[in-house]
This record gives sequence, structure tokens and C-alpha cells, in this order.
Amino acid sequence: DEILRHRQRLEEIEPRLAAGQLAGGVGSLSSFGPQGLALQRGFLERLGLEGMFPVVITPGKGLPGKPAPDLFLAAAAELGMPPEACVVFEDSYSGFFAAAAAGMPFIAILQGASPVSLRHAEKALVKARDFTPLNPAAVAAALRARR
Repeated sequence: DEILRHRQRLEEIEPRLAAGQLAGGVGSLSSFGPQGLALQRGFLERLGLEGMFPVVITPGKGLPGKPAPDLFLAAAAELGMPPEACVVFEDSYSGFFAAAAAGMPFIAILQGASPVSLRHAEKALVKARDFTPLNPAAVAAALRARR
């Protein structure tokens, strides 16, 4: 089941979300168009994460989907954060392009990414197979090294 596969990938990050160690989360199913918001909320609910993401934005809010940066910029605005203070977790080349265009560093999640996406991950702050090696300290260190 696809949902369970994603649930397993998020087990490492869930405690950090619950503890408030991450400022916010954004879900985007841009490939699902206007019905993406309902699908995203259902996806988060099935994962048991629906209360952990204060902002959920999809093209259904009248924004163009990725690779346009609008979804990420709108999320940053709703979170009250400047784009450069956000970190995007992405597994697709359209998301990599959108994050870069928004001025946001991104972490490329390589597990499940298509071969086309893998070729476009070169500008990633961090490239990780999955969420397992990622923690706030590792992301902060990568951000410091980038500056």
C-alpha cells in the first residue's frame, strides 16, 4: 500500500513535528490539481499526521502547480516566514525547480524519485535516500555550510 510506504518514510520526522522542532509543514499534491487539497488532507489523516501541518496548500487554492514557485511562496507567507528561512523536502524535479525559483533550499529525497528527477537534484542542500539520516542538527549544519 502506497500510504503505508510513505508512513514508514515519515516515522523519523514525526517525533520532530510533534515536539515542535520544525516550524511547520506544507503538503502539496500539485499533480492532482483542484482536488489536491482534499486528497492531501486525506493522505495526512491516513498517516495520522493531519494535526501536525499548520499549512496545507495545493493548486486548488488558485495557484499554479510546480514547477512554478507559487505554492512554496504562499506556504512561506502563511507560515509568516521569509522564503530563505524555509527548507523544502522534495522528491521530484518539478519540486526541485519550484524550490529553487522560490529561493528556498531543498532536500532531495531520492527514494522513489524517478531517474529524470535524480538528474535534477544537483542543487539540493542535502541529498538523502529517505528521511532517516535527517534531523534538525544535520539540516542546520548543511544550511550553515551553504552560507
